[in-house]
Amino acid sequence: MWGPYEISNEAFDLVVKRLRLLDGGTIKYRADDRLYRKDRIAINCFHAMAGLDELYPNGGIFGTGFKMWGLNGTARVLIEYKAKAGKKGLLLEPVDEKKDRYGFVYAPTRNSHDVYDPFKIASAYRR
Repeated sequence: MWGPYEISNEAFDLVVKRLRLLDGGTIKYRADDRLYRKDRIAINCFHAMAGLDELYPNGGIFGTGFKMWGLNGTARVLIEYKAKAGKKGLLLEPVDEKKDRYGFVYAPTRNSHDVYDPFKIASAYRR
């Protein structure tokens, strides 16, 4: 939805490391991970992606990731990356989480009205 953004080799290595960890099956998915993060049993999608250099970052209201899903959660993750990765030189170009947003919106017909479109810039598609 955002980007793509050019990143450094070090950032790419962190992403690959996180992908392998999440695909490895040692950590399970749990939407409400408050009771499971401490023991590293399960993690929600926000916490899985909110910090590349720390596995269980706090985020969202009360550090739970609460209300951090969909567009808000994705924007919050990008804000975290911009702040932390920018300082470490992992992002090689500027990021603007408000202006860079681009998405695809499903429309049942070519001239559909009343289609929910949360994007300022979007491409419509239909089947």
